[in-house]
Amino acid sequence: MKICFVTNNIADKGGVQRVLSVVANGLSDRYEVSILMTSPSKTAEQHAYQLSKKVTVLMDDSFSKAR
Repeated sequence: MKICFVTNNIADKGGVQRVLSVVANGLSDRYEVSILMTSPSKTAEQHAYQLSKKVTVLMDDSFSKAR
């Protein structure tokens, strides 16, 4: 099963980023997990909390350009 979380960014230290990293890391043991970032100001390599090497981080800033 593939799971994709969509969030503005994972580079800031906050509650959403913390919970997302814990959930994504836990699920990555059994599933293919991706995190899709929609913020154009951050890069896929920047994250505030440790992510498993099994978690794929993707970047798509087309959401912010649509406004």
